[in-house]
Amino acid sequence: MVIEVSDIIGSITKEQNYPVYHIPFAPELIPLIISGQKRLTYRIGNKYGYLNVGDVVFLSDSNDKTFSCKARIIEKMVTL
Repeated sequence: MVIEVSDIIGSITKEQNYPVYHIPFAPELIPLIISGQKRLTYRIGNKYGYLNVGDVVFLSDSNDKTFSCKARIIEKMVTL
């Protein structure tokens, strides 16, 4: 899946407003995603199979569950 950051948002917590579409990332990857240095992510299995090109998702910190930005899925590939 290739993502493109569409908006940087102030951190919101899971308890405040939990978005329907979200993908967790390791905290050290969030700044790389926001800067555009990281645009490709591999997800094992079909957990995110419901996401499609054009969908907007929130990206969350996998440790503290805060949301850092919104991103649009710009490409989706299936690897075998």
